[in-house]
Amino acid sequence: MRGTEAVAALAELMPVTVGVDEQVDWDEVEAAWGTRFPSDYVRFMEVYGSGAISDGISILLPSLRAEGYPYRDGPGLRDETENARET
Repeated sequence: MRGTEAVAALAELMPVTVGVDEQVDWDEVEAAWGTRFPSDYVRFMEVYGSGAISDGISILLPSLRAEGYPYRDGPGLRDETENARET
């Protein structure tokens, strides 16, 4: 199942009730990370954005922590990726 199809299937179980206004410059983020993000993650972020699912799963933005980037404060995906690599 591809990204768009997977998120559409998820929307049947977890409907989107609030619009998402978070914008991610995927070209910039992928250049900074040195990798492409999975299509299902990109599509999920377009539809749902960051947040939590049932207070048990956190979905994080791929923050750049760069001057002027809107999501540079607090722990983010880069920090959590490093934590996962250390375990």
